[in-house]
Amino acid sequence: MEQEAYIEQEEIFEANLQLDMESRIYLKEAAKWARFLGILGFIGTGFILLTMLTVLYSSSQAFNVLSSSAAGLASMGMGVMLFIYLVLAVISFFVALFTYRFGQRTYRALLNDTQVDLRSGMSNLRLIFRTYGIMAVIYLSIIALAIIIGIIF
Repeated sequence: MEQEAYIEQEEIFEANLQLDMESRIYLKEAAKWARFLGILGFIGTGFILLTMLTVLYSSSQAFNVLSSSAAGLASMGMGVMLFIYLVLAVISFFVALFTYRFGQRTYRALLNDTQVDLRSGMSNLRLIFRTYGIMAVIYLSIIALAIIIGIIF
């Protein structure tokens, strides 16, 4: 019964929502920029991975000069740094993917007047903002933790 009411309400909402020409123009322009930014995000992810490989290669050359105990400690720090690079690359890739999909599907929906593509594009827009929200919460938590540690020590 509850699901039927939800579906009925969703149909009413869809029937009342319309995009006028000005909204379509704005959404189409946003979709073009989203595709462009998505492609730039993929390129940025490649640069992050390239930087990670460069750091890995240069650190392996530097470890040859160090003594075994210093090399062990340095490699542990290097492993943490490479892990951070990898996490940043994965996050960057998914943000770029969601951004590109939003742009591609929304643009296609506006060209072909397809509700399915528009819904898919909006779903990817939701994922972009969800990802940014999670990253903001993590960032603010790290800042709060750093402030607390700074006060204690």
